[in-house]
Amino acid sequence: MILMVSVQNLKEALEALKGGADIVDVKNLQEALVGSANPWVVKAVRDAIPEPHHASVTLGVSVRARNAWIADFEIMLSSTISTSGKKKL
Repeated sequence: MILMVSVQNLKEALEALKGGADIVDVKNLQEALVGSANPWVVKAVRDAIPEPHHASVTLGVSVRARNAWIADFEIMLSSTISTSGKKKL
């Protein structure tokens, strides 16, 4: 059996791992049951999840919310790449 736990932030993600989660699903429950989490939260959680665990993300149901999330994520990615093309992370 595989256990997936939905979380809203890094603290909850770490607690989910301690509780035995195999998959940590990041979402924003204030937006809706399938609300999109902030891209920075998603990145923080993804960076903290060790192998062999997995992270997933909920992108929401509305096209407007999904497009806003993708735009924010693209901004986040562009800010992590230096002018030489190498990741700053």
